[in-house]
Amino acid sequence: MMMRKLVSSVALLVMTAPAFAAEPFEGSWAYDCSIPAGDLVPTVIKDGKIVYYESECDIGSVTPVGTAGQAWKVTASCAGEGETWDRNMMLAVEVGNEGEPVQLIEVDLDAGYVVANRRCGD
Repeated sequence: MMMRKLVSSVALLVMTAPAFAAEPFEGSWAYDCSIPAGDLVPTVIKDGKIVYYESECDIGSVTPVGTAGQAWKVTASCAGEGETWDRNMMLAVEVGNEGEPVQLIEVDLDAGYVVANRRCGD
């Protein structure tokens, strides 16, 4: 009887758990969040995807860097404008006074470029 309750409890936890936990880098990010169209529209990260202006990446792996919970090495498979490619990047968040993510820093580990964006209202 005790074992049946334990198995039922574990099954309930598994069934009600989210598919994956949200990372602090998830959300909408842009240099200027008020731009409604064009190549400077916000980048959206959610549900295992990074959606840019004319391309989209499926996140393959997310590996924490350090113990602060503010930086991750991310691999992704991307497609856009008829091409496909793989990306290796570092995503890092700057947190505000309340511990909320306020800025996303993206470092392309292959090409070496850096992009910094502010968090847009989600």
